[in-house]
Amino acid sequence: MPLLDIDKDKCIGCGNCIDACPFGALSLVDGMVVVNDKCTGCGACLLTCPMHALNLSQERPKATGESLSAYSGVWVWVEQFKGKTCGISVEMLGQGRKLANRRNASLTACVLGHQVEHIAKEAISFGADRVLWVDDEILAAYRTTPYAGALIDLVHQYNPEIFLLGASSRGRDLAGSIASLLYTGLTADCTGLDIDSDSGLLLQTRPAFGGNIMATITCPNHRPQMATVRHHVFEMPVDDPRRQGQVIAVKATLRPEQITTQVVDFILEKDEVNLADARRCINWLTY
Repeated sequence: MPLLDIDKDKCIGCGNCIDACPFGALSLVDGMVVVNDKCTGCGACLLTCPMHALNLSQERPKATGESLSAYSGVWVWVEQFKGKTCGISVEMLGQGRKLANRRNASLTACVLGHQVEHIAKEAISFGADRVLWVDDEILAAYRTTPYAGALIDLVHQYNPEIFLLGASSRGRDLAGSIASLLYTGLTADCTGLDIDSDSGLLLQTRPAFGGNIMATITCPNHRPQMATVRHHVFEMPVDDPRRQGQVIAVKATLRPEQITTQVVDFILEKDEVNLADARRCINWLTY
């Protein structure tokens, strides 16, 4: 059964998906895209289709123990805005370091942007063993398509076991896009993360049923195990500028013409107070 569904009514035969496919699984026949048995269901083509005519098949096989063993390591997406690391990502690096130690694995930071090499070095000081650094002008401002495309390519290349993102507005958007295209599980807005001592699975805890109970969720059959975490759940780690690590420069794969959106400008309110960055909030109640 094909792993890719093509909506013939939406397909315009532009060929973007053919260029994006790393396996040569797509071709044009009579002006329409067709898929062959080389398709692995990687999802690299989905982000390039301007008409949203491509979808992964809903019937996907579960991973076996042998295939799951090919995945290792803990990843953290390091969010940045205008060249400044977001605090929630530093928290993720601290917790990611603890999870990596529990799994006897490496911690990898994913840094995307333009002229942000200093953030790669910063990530190492906060606990990363390795940084995958994608530097390109199309990544200067956050957009779902180029960011998700770059991270999906990295996942296919390096096979991480665990992938953590901060539950910011960008992190939530990015995590959902990546998880759906990788056909893996995602637990959103976690308030706790741990490793099960018996199975080695990531234990993802979050409020459920309106916050009345705490649910612990696992993802046994798909990789990477993905989670977003709220602000101030974990302590901010202490940086160590003397710490050494590996920085791997990676080229962005999408071209500007394959991206259907562009950022015109950012308009920030003056004297804006970011409550997410506040350490404590006091509610004054009047009766």
